[in-house]
Amino acid sequence: MAAKNKSAAQATETKQAVEAEKKGQARYMYVGPTVPGIGIQNRVYTDIPQEAIAIMNNGHSVIGDLFIKIRDYPAAERMIREKKGYLYNAYLAAQKIRMEHVKKAEDTFTGGAETEERG
Repeated sequence: MAAKNKSAAQATETKQAVEAEKKGQARYMYVGPTVPGIGIQNRVYTDIPQEAIAIMNNGHSVIGDLFIKIRDYPAAERMIREKKGYLYNAYLAAQKIRMEHVKKAEDTFTGGAETEERG
């Protein structure tokens, strides 16, 4: 029953997105991994976030591929699931950026110094 309700909700959202697109209000879904400063996985945006645009302009232009039109979601999800295609390559680039953010956060927390292991 929950799956049926979820499918109905997704169909309604897709229909609303198509109607908004017809009115000239483009909406994009971010299909990459959740990365602070880029996007939240499967979230719909009315515009590409400025932080993501800045990252795209700083040598990571493939990140822009992860912002897709909602109607293209099935093909995008398939590429990522099957681990092939240009969206999968962009997904891997976003994961790399995500890991760089994690590393920076860890260095900030530890002050860049190695921590002592507990035994």
